[in-house]
Amino acid sequence: MIEVDCSELTQEEQLALAASILDELLGKSLALVKGNSIVIDWMSGPKLDVAQLMHFVEKFVSRRKDAKYYGVARQEDKVVVHSPDPTAANRTRTNYRLPPGAYQCPACGLILPDEGRYQLHLRTHDLIRGLW
Repeated sequence: MIEVDCSELTQEEQLALAASILDELLGKSLALVKGNSIVIDWMSGPKLDVAQLMHFVEKFVSRRKDAKYYGVARQEDKVVVHSPDPTAANRTRTNYRLPPGAYQCPACGLILPDEGRYQLHLRTHDLIRGLW
């Protein structure tokens, strides 16, 4: 699995980045927020490489108003996102944490009690996206 280190991003930024990556992958994989990282779990087709993932992350960062203050770097088999204010991430994390074993949907923010229901929920987003 490939991962994006988001330890310097706020919870909202992590969810927005996961949703953006999920959109780019066109339903071929899942982008799961786990701790301070986004993990890509591949489902079908040729696997994503770190360079492609880095491109998706850079594309997300470039759309932000303050994009010039963010950094995206590659460290071996993962992509690291640097924030202009890493202390903001710590402030929001102390106020809002998911309980252990809970997962939050990057597309709509729904919190689910286990990974099985979370993956099923993400697939419904892909199904609905396919109908539009």
